[in-house]
Amino acid sequence: MNKSFSAFLADPDPRSRESLRSALAQLGSSQIVGEADSGQEAARLVLWLKPQVVFLSTALEEPGWVETATSILAATETRLVVLTDRDDVEVARAALQVGAQDLLHRPVDVQELRQALGLATAPTAAPTLPAVTSNVLACFSSKGGVGKTTLSVNLATAIARQIGRSVALLDLDLEFGSAATFFGLRPKQTLADLCADGDIDRAKLHHAMEHPVGTHVDLLAAPADREGASRVDGENLPTPAQGLPDRVARILTLLRREYPWIVVDMGCSFRRATLTALDQADTIFLVTTPDVQSLENARSSLDVLLNKLDYAPGKVRVVLNRSNSSLGFTYNTINRVLGTNVSFSLPSDPQATFTALTAGRPLVLHPDPGPLSDAIRQLGSLVIGALPPPQQSAPRPWAGWARHFWQTFDRLVSSLSRNSG
Repeated sequence: MNKSFSAFLADPDPRSRESLRSALAQLGSSQIVGEADSGQEAARLVLWLKPQVVFLSTALEEPGWVETATSILAATETRLVVLTDRDDVEVARAALQVGAQDLLHRPVDVQELRQALGLATAPTAAPTLPAVTSNVLACFSSKGGVGKTTLSVNLATAIARQIGRSVALLDLDLEFGSAATFFGLRPKQTLADLCADGDIDRAKLHHAMEHPVGTHVDLLAAPADREGASRVDGENLPTPAQGLPDRVARILTLLRREYPWIVVDMGCSFRRATLTALDQADTIFLVTTPDVQSLENARSSLDVLLNKLDYAPGKVRVVLNRSNSSLGFTYNTINRVLGTNVSFSLPSDPQATFTALTAGRPLVLHPDPGPLSDAIRQLGSLVIGALPPPQQSAPRPWAGWARHFWQTFDRLVSSLSRNSG
């Protein structure tokens, strides 16, 4: 090490912090500017103190170390060294994914610390594709009309405003994507143009992206037609697509290198592009609404995601949209139908949604926020680690059974009319 640096210690164990202070003192090159014993306190103080190196223990809680690391690295330029008691491949993989410079075992060995600091305090080169701590959020439903695109567009915008950096929005609804409409855009380039020929590189990617004014969202719009959809993932082509490179995987790799957050508005089928994005997503928001058809559909989707694709339960989070329009369902009933708990609920706000769509400006940017806008901003804060999970309260059932009966009857009559026609 050829220069001094400022350090911050985030560890709930006082003895571990004392051991690290002693090791740093032996090296004689650091100034400890702060300490914390919880994730929330660490994130708050690091944002204020701006140390050059943060030592972060995997024993942190409230929130855990991964959430704390993600929050810190999304908002600061600090370097991160992770401390652990566990000799665990999963911990090492997680440390790499969040963007840590090194992983050290507690109690810290002075020589290992010296090597880690040589890496952690080294000047950053100017790479062609700068590495960025990145998170991919996939908004998915295998049923249309549940508000998936509304959530995707507004969540991306809300996160961008909160972190003060650009967020990428990938519209991967290949056949019916409409994210551009929510920004009032007619895209000059789309995902299909990006995938039209040759290799996909950084310059081509940026050329294909739209930049809605005042949003800090960089949008890669969905193809305009089915032929363009086939061009992206090779399905439905006249000849088999064996050997065709996975272009969606390449795009997400490039986006991860430049954006701290990537929101993907998914299609409603388990086609090749969808499966690629689901595999690469850090979190999948499965969006549903509190009606029988949507809940049954969500339950089937959960079976695919958790049992057939074998994703970890913590990767898939259920978002209940229009939660205040339930047909007498309580959260206990909904959770029982789904076989898992709803993670977050969004209220219905049709007038505000319509007004925002007509204006071509995301709902969360409206100067007079409503309940849906507030809820999406709160979800944005939650996913970047700024808020604890909300406490769900049961949705109110209708006052009587008559409204439920007549709405069901009306749907039945409409269905019979369509079939007879």
